[in-house]
Amino acid sequence: MNLWLAYFNAPQAPDWCRIDGYKIDNVYYDERVPSLPLEPKGDVMRVVQFSIKLVQMPNIWMSFPGTIDQQNWLQIRADVAIFHSTDGYTMKFANP
Repeated sequence: MNLWLAYFNAPQAPDWCRIDGYKIDNVYYDERVPSLPLEPKGDVMRVVQFSIKLVQMPNIWMSFPGTIDQQNWLQIRADVAIFHSTDGYTMKFANP
């Protein structure tokens, strides 16, 4: 998740998706995940709560469900599927 967010936090990121910082607030296992209609299902399923500092609006981040505080931080929750292979690990977003 750090690698993915770091892309948007870099000066070379396009204006419509660049952020001015991020924080991973929490990572946890939601015991409801096996019964939820999420795809893909990975070897490991986790929920990641993170916050991003918005640079400009409108931007692509406005399509994510979340809340924006007074300091322009958007708090987001995402379900992720993690897959293990001989080459390492791959993360994909899991959606209904």
